[in-house]
Amino acid sequence: MVNKSLNLSSMFNTKRIFHLSKMELFTNWRIYLLTNIIVGTLFICFSVFTGLFMGSSDPKGFLFLNLIIGIIFTSTIFIDIHTQDKSMQYFLIPTSIEEKFLVKFLFTGILYFIISIITILLASLISEFFRFVLFHAPFNIFNPIKAEVLTYFGIYIFFHSIFLLGSIIFRNNNFFKTFFFFILIFIVFFFVITILVVSIISNIYNTHQGIVQNFYKIFEFINSNSDTLSIAIKTILMILIPVVLYFLSYFKLKQFQIK
Repeated sequence: MVNKSLNLSSMFNTKRIFHLSKMELFTNWRIYLLTNIIVGTLFICFSVFTGLFMGSSDPKGFLFLNLIIGIIFTSTIFIDIHTQDKSMQYFLIPTSIEEKFLVKFLFTGILYFIISIITILLASLISEFFRFVLFHAPFNIFNPIKAEVLTYFGIYIFFHSIFLLGSIIFRNNNFFKTFFFFILIFIVFFFVITILVVSIISNIYNTHQGIVQNFYKIFEFINSNSDTLSIAIKTILMILIPVVLYFLSYFKLKQFQIK
């Protein structure tokens, strides 16, 4: 029991995490601040001058813009480990590899998303104030606690896990290499799954009448089980795949420290 607590304290220490977080904030605060100011300002201008009837209650496009910027930033977050001098400096920081990974994950993943939501909410309040003063339009404010926001979070975490791994694997052009590698994997995965589904459905219905008939059976099966399939797909995309990719990222980062 004592050994377990000692191992845990060697991996995670609140003071070390706090000091490492300060370093992360000091290094990248301009990116976090400028990104949200630019996106928030664009959203205010758009809402005030073009959203006279809809207001600022649906900031989907601007929220996704901010999150895409977050993904691009995530793809470069471990770029220093690919340069010998900077890599030595980074790994010599007196913190564990678990703390290094945790801080990067929290800042580019959880905190970035929360700050994006707060930015959109503040921009929505400001835009609604100007709409009311200039055009006497009714208040139509963005709701940050609606269920749709959780979907945005799941989508962001899915892509964040992919590009965080890409930032560790690739030495340069991390975003583009990760993007094209993801497209390639997706195409291969799609074809494999399609073949498996056709084969399984054919066996279930004992039909070997050809591709058209098999696909008809597949669509029939999907329509009759759409709710179950939707839950399964969301679970895989938003929970299982990110968890696996985060573990891969952690172990890959650990290999860099050993080198």
